[in-house]
Amino acid sequence: MYRSKNFWAVVLLVFGVFVISAGCTAPLEAQTTGDDPEVSPDPPADETEVVVFFSDWQAQHTVPELRAAERVGDESLAAVVVRELIAGPEDLHLHRALPADTRVLSVQVEGETVYVNLSEEVRSVYGSAGELMAVRSLVYSLTELDGIDFVQILIEGEKEENLAGHMVLDEPQGRGEVLTFPILLDDERAEWLQSRADEGIEDFRTDLLEAVRFDARMLGFESADGFAIEEMDEEEGSALVAARRDGAEYLLRVIQPVTVGEDGIWIIESVEEK
Repeated sequence: MYRSKNFWAVVLLVFGVFVISAGCTAPLEAQTTGDDPEVSPDPPADETEVVVFFSDWQAQHTVPELRAAERVGDESLAAVVVRELIAGPEDLHLHRALPADTRVLSVQVEGETVYVNLSEEVRSVYGSAGELMAVRSLVYSLTELDGIDFVQILIEGEKEENLAGHMVLDEPQGRGEVLTFPILLDDERAEWLQSRADEGIEDFRTDLLEAVRFDARMLGFESADGFAIEEMDEEEGSALVAARRDGAEYLLRVIQPVTVGEDGIWIIESVEEK
């Protein structure tokens, strides 16, 4: 049967459209199979809470600060803690214990000991008080982590006798005994902490035992240690809290330095062994 030129032109046009359509849809089908997943240039980060310690206003105690920090990829919690220490405190009334230009060369956990390898800039801590604050901030912060009891400080990969000539550091350092020397009240920080509690920030400080359990870490206690109210004077805003650590018993005097009553924060004033 005879077909016109127009008929064959239409057939060719339909066939061409079919071929082109098939060629265009193939890549789209491949994209949806999951064979080529998206690759992010940055590793995922998870937020975690850590407790890090910074020097108080008199370079006498290292004070705990609760931090929300980003944990990048498979970074260890120990590495996060050291990074946060070098970053410095968020609390404007506390002071950094490690020099800002200190570089973290490595952080490695072996059993109950963490090896912290720092650059030589860490040597620029000033005097015996500065060295004490630097070492204690590292030891207290890292021994907050489960399973970590000791910290070995390395400088450029080597064990050193000291940082600034005052402490022996060639062996792993632990928390040691509870510190019983006086705690000098920072009035400005107390006012600041009270204002934060009034705003609902760190309002746990208005709970006597919770406040003691958190701040007693600066004396060498751990949050898991036993604490119990022994005496309390609500009108005066003072209390005595009994504590036990490593078989020894202690008595902590705690006060409400700004606001007395259920909305007032509690701060440790002194501690003595029974």
